Amino acid sequence: TEYSGEVICADFVAYQTNRETVDVLDDTTPQVLHPHGKGKITYKDGEDIVEQYEGEFQHGQYHGQGTLVDRHGEVLEGIFKENKFVKDN
Repeated sequence: TEYSGEVICADFVAYQTNRETVDVLDDTTPQVLHPHGKGKITYKDGEDIVEQYEGEFQHGQYHGQGTLVDRHGEVLEGIFKENKFVKDN
């Protein structure tokens, strides 16, 4: 998987909002980053592209305006909500 774009760190957000349960135990705990905002993600099997999405993300999910291309070259372009295509442009 390759990703380029904006991200959000759920643990950092929880820490900043003083939530009692956060996954950050100390400074050595790895941070989990999720695509959030605009970006492009490509899923590959070896050199073959399985799926590619470019557009808006919300908390790691395809959410907002975007373009999805599947392994067969089929293109969905429009509005996505929680990883599901909901509307053409």
